[in-house]
Amino acid sequence: MVESAVQVAGAFGASSLGGGCPAAWAQPGGSGLGRAVVVMESAAGIDHEDLAAHKITILVGDYEQTTQGNVNHGTKTLGTICASDNGVGVIRVAPCPSFVGFANSDFGLSYPDTELQIIDNLVTAQLLPGAVIQHALHAGVGPVELTAGMPPVFQLATALGGIVVESAGNFPNDFDDSGVASYYPQLDPTSPKFVDSGAIMVGGATHTVPHANMFNKGVRVDCHAWAEEVLTTVGSTTQFGFYSGTSAASSIIAGVAVAVQGMAAMKFGAPLSPATLRNIFRNSKLGTPSANPATDKIGSMPDLRKIVRYFDSLKTSGSTLK
Repeated sequence: MVESAVQVAGAFGASSLGGGCPAAWAQPGGSGLGRAVVVMESAAGIDHEDLAAHKITILVGDYEQTTQGNVNHGTKTLGTICASDNGVGVIRVAPCPSFVGFANSDFGLSYPDTELQIIDNLVTAQLLPGAVIQHALHAGVGPVELTAGMPPVFQLATALGGIVVESAGNFPNDFDDSGVASYYPQLDPTSPKFVDSGAIMVGGATHTVPHANMFNKGVRVDCHAWAEEVLTTVGSTTQFGFYSGTSAASSIIAGVAVAVQGMAAMKFGAPLSPATLRNIFRNSKLGTPSANPATDKIGSMPDLRKIVRYFDSLKTSGSTLK
């Protein structure tokens, strides 16, 4: 499968991310060069032709599993973030990260313990602050931070400068609606039981307007991306196919985070703090609002083109990011 303009654009062309990927790639660091990203999945085809060049490092467990669906999910996540610019297949958001890691979520450790292993490996490799840790998997009907013990581990990761990205989940729940059985007060900023894990929580949008009510939403959701027809890597070697759901959306945003961190490190001398990056992704002026923001409750879709201009304006004015 030879790379083409159609496949390069795919879900990231003019209709997505404001057409911003090429704008980021034109910037020093905007392809992810010098940055690190780790995914937590139960399996992945790390030898896929569009991933093999990254020489993916296994941080926890192993990447092989006989369940093809799990392999496909992990391969799709990796491909959406960083499929290589290598002349075959597809090119995705951050095609040139300097470090790509894989952590097996089904290797006998709990999710929090797996996350702690990721953090320990990143600290040892001196990849914090700045590394992106992606969680496309869900915890039941919601984001992985609903797993017992996960919020304090996410807080540790972000305190060390790690960028934690997680999917909001594919169940059409409103995290702010206390009248439903699926209400989680720890995800409702108006509740005294609210816990800010520090993670960037990503919702999903369909191409149709109004967006189909298929994915979780709420004030806690920081931003969104496309959650259908995202062309990416599949399987173990040479396959390609579509990714969907908030797993796909959060993987897009993880790639955007890698690209933004790469640009920030080159332009300002250091990657952004987790809070600063999350505020950028929350800023509707630096993204594309959903069709009906008040009811969609999924934030804006970050626009790399606008973020590039924002960084340029800060550099020109001598302002700093806070």
